[in-house]
Amino acid sequence: MRAQAQWARWWRDVSHACGPATGVRTLFDTAAMPLFGRLGFRARNPRFAPGSATATLLTPGGQTIALLVRPWADHPPALFREATGAARETGADWCCIFAPPTLSIVPATGNVTRRSLDFTFPAAADPGSLGVLLMLAGSAAFDTGALDDWLEAARTDAARVRVDLQQGVIDALGGLTQVLTRATRGAPTGEALTLVYRILFLMFAESRDLVPRHHPIYRDAYTLSSLCSEALRATPARGVWDGLAAISRLSRQGGQVDTLQVFPFNGHLFSSQAAPTLEPTRGGGRRSRGSEARDLAVSRALVSLGTRREPAGRVAISYADLGVEELGAIYERVLDVDATPGAQVHKPSARRHSAKRKDTGTFYTPQVLADFVVQRTLAPLVEETSADRLLELRVVDPAMGSGAFLVAALRYLGAAYERALVRDGRCAPSDIADTDRAAFRRLIA
Repeated sequence: MRAQAQWARWWRDVSHACGPATGVRTLFDTAAMPLFGRLGFRARNPRFAPGSATATLLTPGGQTIALLVRPWADHPPALFREATGAARETGADWCCIFAPPTLSIVPATGNVTRRSLDFTFPAAADPGSLGVLLMLAGSAAFDTGALDDWLEAARTDAARVRVDLQQGVIDALGGLTQVLTRATRGAPTGEALTLVYRILFLMFAESRDLVPRHHPIYRDAYTLSSLCSEALRATPARGVWDGLAAISRLSRQGGQVDTLQVFPFNGHLFSSQAAPTLEPTRGGGRRSRGSEARDLAVSRALVSLGTRREPAGRVAISYADLGVEELGAIYERVLDVDATPGAQVHKPSARRHSAKRKDTGTFYTPQVLADFVVQRTLAPLVEETSADRLLELRVVDPAMGSGAFLVAALRYLGAAYERALVRDGRCAPSDIADTDRAAFRRLIA
């Protein structure tokens, strides 16, 4: 209780004395140094530049950690590159990024992109969260190798999830292609790919609160996680084909009932023409011949794409924790699969994989490249721009493929909009929750 009271007092003092207008030097002296002193570090070689400060942190065991201090709530797309650069300059394997109200710990070794351990200081008021902060951000974590163990576990888990989901895509496409081939009498429609894309998109959207999954009506009746739970209880789960159709219609049309409001997703993915078997223009609403086979195919697809194998059974995949590398690998696997009627859905060979990509021009853009291009392009337009003017910006990607650049632009503009709201005095940094940030991105999109 004493430690919790001390941390609460430290954060109260920092949030009262500092804010978006506070200079980096003041943040370094009045906030960062007391914080890392409490965590057991000694600082040396502070260096100050416009908009940032760096230093070397030393642990009692002699480990060297880089420190990067940024302005309040400042997380530009190039931040990870800047952090790993600061770590390499000091010969450190880790960098601590202090940009209140967030502390991020970033690994600088190996093939790691945008992996970090993030803490928000207001959440440290919770005893459990404070315990995790002290355990993983304290100097002892670096001396004992606890963070190295965490990183290795994260790498291993990410690799397993990537492999499981890639195989899940193949399994889901195989079952859906078979049942749709029978339903369309062999006519090639590409509908199986559409359904897999919809499932992947909606699972990701649910994990990032892009849909109102916390509303009881939506959570129980219109989430893929609820359908997946039914499929795990009984395969085939009766009615999951119709359930997927209902979710698709709601995603396309949107709607509002009492306190539940669902915003529609535009674009071809949820068009009824893209899935004519799932959403027929006539004859819907009744259990027809083949319903059980369709329920079985959707049940297996939901289980393949929504869960992974563990020794104790299948467990849900956390799409919220998937990095761009995992999502990119899934996307590339879908691009590689031939799901036309009569084709065998299987893992493509490396030679076929390369030739098909070259012929179609379908390559996934790494996030680090997309973020860099977006930052260089948009930074001059958003600097010191008001929140309302930011909403007037229009971004066009005329050669859009996977949408990597537009997603990066949305993320960049969402962060810029948040900073502008604080700078304009319309809210305080502590007032903005993750649900608000999701709403900002929807507003910009």
